[in-house]
Amino acid sequence: LRTCDSEPVLELEDSPPHSMRASLVVDAPGTHTARSRVPLALSCCLSAGLAALLLLALSREPEATRAVVVDRSREACGGNGMLYPGEDACDCFDCFEGPSCSTRLEGEACVVVANSGTPYLFEDYWLARPRSAPLSVLPSYHIGYDAHVPRLEAAIRSLHGLVGNAVTDGREVVVGIGSTELIAAALYALSPTQDEATASVWSRAPYYSGYKQSATFFRSAGFEWAADNASSPPPATAERPLIELVTSPNNPDGHARAASVAGPHSSAVMDHAYLWPHFTAVGPPVAYGNSTVALFTLSKMTGHASTRVGWALCSDPHV
Repeated sequence: LRTCDSEPVLELEDSPPHSMRASLVVDAPGTHTARSRVPLALSCCLSAGLAALLLLALSREPEATRAVVVDRSREACGGNGMLYPGEDACDCFDCFEGPSCSTRLEGEACVVVANSGTPYLFEDYWLARPRSAPLSVLPSYHIGYDAHVPRLEAAIRSLHGLVGNAVTDGREVVVGIGSTELIAAALYALSPTQDEATASVWSRAPYYSGYKQSATFFRSAGFEWAADNASSPPPATAERPLIELVTSPNNPDGHARAASVAGPHSSAVMDHAYLWPHFTAVGPPVAYGNSTVALFTLSKMTGHASTRVGWALCSDPHV
């Protein structure tokens, strides 16, 4: 595999380079969240370059105006943490401490509790390319409540056209604050409009743990969670429609999935957060009908989870 500048990345018979690593967010003892770095046999450099198209499309800067920029965020911490802008001390990785993360914790003092994941897969890539996707926002941008982002929508459509993982022609693009907001919004949009009906929200196990929170947090009268201890979907009727939440590739097992239920009283939210070539083989582009909403997110495409950018594709303008 080679990056776009033709630098060799991975030979098939070689071990994955040491720089290709992923990380977990772990809750360590104390008041801070630390990171545990875990080797991952995955060539992320080529994929990250592909995924950077969205950011490149959002902000292009003439080559002549670019200054040489070096990101020393991790170097400043001896490779054992990150020094973020405006901070006086490093945010140390697990088993390191001190202002520059120079003190290594040994034995029982080094404790890692790995109970959740976060996309640090592309950290090495972005550290090496600090000017590959520069962003700038004018102070006048999005004053007021009428948010219209034509450049972002155009970039999203161009990205899917390049990767070939989703059809965008004839589809509405709805941008949200990450997939979490869009999951809740999709449940509301797909729930019945009549007051006497309540939709059942179901997902086949094993499913992403955040689905239950999205289905129960607002205590909506239009839908309710129905997947606890339910190995099969509840019946879908006019009085009790069914909304199925599907992740494909699935989190946590990585399997490709399709909706289990089809019919006039059922709909689906297809969560395609991992439908990118650095996670799975991309087959024919997904193209769903009016009763299905497809979700995508920046967090699993480029690793920028805290930027909170997600989008939905839907063929029904009403939805």
